[in-house]
Amino acid sequence: MKLSQTRAAKLPDGRHHDGLGLYLLVRGENRSWEFRYDRFGKAHWMGLGRFADVSLEDARNAARAARNKIREGFDPIAERAAIRAENSKASAGAKLFRYAADEYVKSNATEWSEDHKTDTLKRLELYAFPTLGSLPVRSIDKAVIIDALRPIWETKHATARMVLGLVSKVLDYSKASGWTVGDNPASLIHHALPRLKAKSKNRPALPYGEMYAFMKKLAAVEGVAARAVEFAVLTASRTDETRLAVWDEIDFENKRWNIPADRMKMGKPHSVPLSPRALELLKALPKEGAFIFMGSKAGEPLGDKALLNTVQSIRPDVTTHGFRSTFRTWAGETTSFARDVLEMALAHDENGETEKAYARVDLFAKRVPLMAAWERFCYSSPAKGATVTPIRAA
Repeated sequence: MKLSQTRAAKLPDGRHHDGLGLYLLVRGENRSWEFRYDRFGKAHWMGLGRFADVSLEDARNAARAARNKIREGFDPIAERAAIRAENSKASAGAKLFRYAADEYVKSNATEWSEDHKTDTLKRLELYAFPTLGSLPVRSIDKAVIIDALRPIWETKHATARMVLGLVSKVLDYSKASGWTVGDNPASLIHHALPRLKAKSKNRPALPYGEMYAFMKKLAAVEGVAARAVEFAVLTASRTDETRLAVWDEIDFENKRWNIPADRMKMGKPHSVPLSPRALELLKALPKEGAFIFMGSKAGEPLGDKALLNTVQSIRPDVTTHGFRSTFRTWAGETTSFARDVLEMALAHDENGETEKAYARVDLFAKRVPLMAAWERFCYSSPAKGATVTPIRAA
């Protein structure tokens, strides 16, 4: 059944076909028009604008124009990008995105490992430059960024999130360099793309009643990897968030760790309150390079298996990531901290309306006593014969 303007405004979440390749994508409060076409055996989705800005009639006209281009042998997405680039050349001396990205990488070269630099350039070359590379940074808008990300948003979601974080950083760098003005069009752009349900995967976790015994054994293990595990436990952070942490992210004065968006799973920056032991641990480490937890190779961080190997040398049945589950279970069953505070501590993505409201702030002040309580629990020996009674049960 063909859509009508009135019916389209009331449709539930999902993609709704109007016919001849035109779809209305509904994700919560976000509604946008898309045109689907096949080229060389591969499906392409071309954004045609938000429902609030583009009428059904205009969307049909845009889809018809795109079909005409395909019949003439042109790729409408590539042609739109070329037109944007051509129109933007009128701006004398405009810096292209590829140039801005290269300059951004050069500005960080002394702080990054060679592997991190190579990975960054590879992601930009594969996923950002084909659509954005030839465009002046001042002409880049949300629509063209969505065009760049759409092909991998569902098939390579984690990579797409990282690419979005990199694009955002390049545009921030461009603004700081005076090459563009206004708000960063990459901010909050993930809300305009399909929301994906994460595939849950249980990671072996340590029962929280066994934390003291584990931490006691961990303290006896020497080396940077053991201290990285301890830091990851105290901050309830993911392995790569810890392993790739750099000194510039640590704010000793305000006792917080500021993790940039491009290293966060959800693609948003995250700040972690640092408990007394976490600060003490950091201050005891030598500052031998940009990375806090240095590997055996000069200028390189710990390897991606270093933390897991250390954990499993003590408990072979547990993973590093599992300590986040341990933290969440302990907090949920034995403390009275609000659920929203606990979810924010783990940097989980917001789902419901309540979480969206809380997402406007990071609840940092409320998370300070939570992380302090977690530290006390990890290092406090339970009384002999004592049992833990969850607050809810009591």
